Amino acid sequence: MKMRRFLKCRVLGNDKGFTLLELLAVIALIGILAGLIVPRIATSQSDAKSKTVEANVQMLQAAVERYYFEKGSYPTGSGEDWIDDLSSYISTTPDKIKATGTYTLTDGKVSGTP
Repeated sequence: MKMRRFLKCRVLGNDKGFTLLELLAVIALIGILAGLIVPRIATSQSDAKSKTVEANVQMLQAAVERYYFEKGSYPTGSGEDWIDDLSSYISTTPDKIKATGTYTLTDGKVSGTP
């Protein structure tokens, strides 16, 4: 009689809580999914940073060329201070650009690293 009641509760879903086996299966599944997803997210972030730096280099290079044609010389400054000279030639604030990577200006050529 007790066995019948137990099976009836199990079939109808009236039992309360989860078995240890069910919990272990869910935890294992979450672990497998996390193992697959986390490396892809890390790679995506690295790719996004690199592409942002590339886009900023192109924008800064165009601004340096406009600056040169207007002033007759390239911007000067130590470190990344030359980016501040380009503030009227770029649409993004220099602080946001500097936060995405390290940029250098050598003989009118802009280069950057994430």
